[in-house]
Amino acid sequence: MKLFTGKRKKTLMSHKFYSMLLGGTLTMIVVCVLLMSDSVIAGVFIGSHAVAGITLVTPLYSLAAFFGSVFSLGVPIVYSTEMGKFNKSGADRAFGFGLLMSLSVGVLLFAVTTLFGDFYLQSSHPLEPVLAEARGYLYWMRFTILLLPMQMLIAEAVYNDGDETLSTIANVVQGGGNLVASFLLSRIMGIRGIGLASFLFNTIS
Repeated sequence: MKLFTGKRKKTLMSHKFYSMLLGGTLTMIVVCVLLMSDSVIAGVFIGSHAVAGITLVTPLYSLAAFFGSVFSLGVPIVYSTEMGKFNKSGADRAFGFGLLMSLSVGVLLFAVTTLFGDFYLQSSHPLEPVLAEARGYLYWMRFTILLLPMQMLIAEAVYNDGDETLSTIANVVQGGGNLVASFLLSRIMGIRGIGLASFLFNTIS
């Protein structure tokens, strides 16, 4: 058997693999940073009541992320499969269905959060200062919840379509922008500023 000892030839697939690996890794880093950044900034610049308030709201955000994942993970796979078959109309229908469902879920969660969000916060019987902080954070986070399923679908669709560069840029802008804006707006608006920063950079990304 002949052993290959020379330099491995770089193929189009290997180049694509490494570029998508980098993009996916950066995306997960940004996701981890975003999950922690609001609580860290609130704890440093506002206080422990603000951290507790964010913790109360986090399950609502997680619920939106769950429903966003239902469509953002499955639909791009179907889209890529149809594109691989050169079935553009089938791919468009799959993406259109995912977009419609993501938008519908976002609107439903926004409506439920707006109507019953305060009841949910009070159901945990938090201290009054914690409840006030939670209400302030939820004021803007409900708009993030509105957009999150659709944003997750579009991000995954772009990534699966092969444009990992755009996906990486969007995630880096979202992560970095959210950190800077949260720091600045928290000094002006308190915990509402942190919620506003999350909404703004979810929209921008």
